[in-house]
Amino acid sequence: MLKTKLSLVLATHNNEKTLGRVLDALPISEGIQIVLLDDGSTDRTWEIALDWWKKHDLEDSGSVIHRWSEKKGYFAIAELGEELARGDDILFFYGDTSP
Repeated sequence: MLKTKLSLVLATHNNEKTLGRVLDALPISEGIQIVLLDDGSTDRTWEIALDWWKKHDLEDSGSVIHRWSEKKGYFAIAELGEELARGDDILFFYGDTSP
């Protein structure tokens, strides 16, 4: 198994309009871990994220997907993202970041 060089931590909250485009721009390859964290979205953000996750078969890849049932805020996401990240480097970004 290839060592994880980069962890991409993607924080989402009610990003249903932009999330699909952001997710489709993510590089899916060995050495890159995706950490996808939903901060209690009340729109379709979680469903979009989960569909994308399943489409790319990331279940056993070392990547992580997590959802809070209620909004916890950016610092909670950053803290969990840092704990879950396994890469030598970590990049944090949001579900509305333009690729």
